Parts: sequence; C-alpha cells; structure tokens
Amino acid sequence: MQVTEDVHASEDVLRHLMALKRYACVLTDQPCEADDLVQETLHKALKAIDRGTEMECPKAYLMSTLHNLRMDNLRRRTRRGQEVEVDDEIMGICPASQDLRVTCKEVMKTIAELPADQREVLLLAGLREMTYGEMAETLNIPEGTVTSRLSRARASLRERLGWESAVS
Repeated sequence: MQVTEDVHASEDVLRHLMALKRYACVLTDQPCEADDLVQETLHKALKAIDRGTEMECPKAYLMSTLHNLRMDNLRRRTRRGQEVEVDDEIMGICPASQDLRVTCKEVMKTIAELPADQREVLLLAGLREMTYGEMAETLNIPEGTVTSRLSRARASLRERLGWESAVS
C-alpha cells in the first residue's frame, strides 16, 4: 500500500503549509520570495516522499528544509553581490489599531536587526511554537545552543525596545 502511505505523507506535509508560509514571510520580509521558498520546500518534500523518505516529524523536516534553502539563497546572493530591496510593510500581521501597528512595526524592525542566528530561533519559538528539540533539529544545532541563542535574542530584544523594567 505504498500509494496510501504516500497520500498520508503528502497530507502531513500540506497540513503545515500555513506555518511554513508564515515562517518564510518573516524570514524573507518579501512575500514573493517567501512564496518561492515555500514552493521549493514543498517540491523537495514531495520528491523525498516519492523516493520513500520517511519523515518522523514533518513539521521539523519542512522547517529545516525551508531554513536550509533560505541559507543557500543568501549564500548565493552574497557571492553574486546582488542588492535586495526591503519592503517596510508588515504584511498584515498586526491588527488595525494605530498604537498596536506602530508597536508591532517597531518589534518587527528590531527583530530584523538581531543577528541571524538569534532571529531564527526567536522566530521559530515565537511564531512556530516549536520545542527546543524541534528547533535544534530544524537548524541542525545542539539543543543547548538553541537555548542560549534564544535567551540572548530575548534579552537583546527587551533591551533594544526598552522593556527591561517590564520583565523585572
């Protein structure tokens, strides 16, 4: 019943499509590039299913694949020296309230300024609600490294936004 197993595996992959899309949007800050990343990730995942690759945790597999594709794209751009325009819009993440929109925009800008390794774990933890183990598997790093990067990212975010007193 290989066909039935392939169908179930494909359904598992598609179940995580929106999470994958949101993560790609936050990583790239450009909807078109995010769409390309998601499409390439799904293509790779479906090819892996066709080859009979077993995915114990489809969500971690997909996030890891998307992350690796993003890193490959960034390395390629660095070699080429291509400039990328940054769109300042938040892509509808914030509600319509003006105060919340300004705060959300400020938080997103500050997150974008974090070092890439800290930003990645912060986004996976906050937006994807992944466990430390899932993040470690996705990023292919030890769980202790995830813990320290996340701690540094949160501390840096609080400091840059002036939220230190709110936490104490």
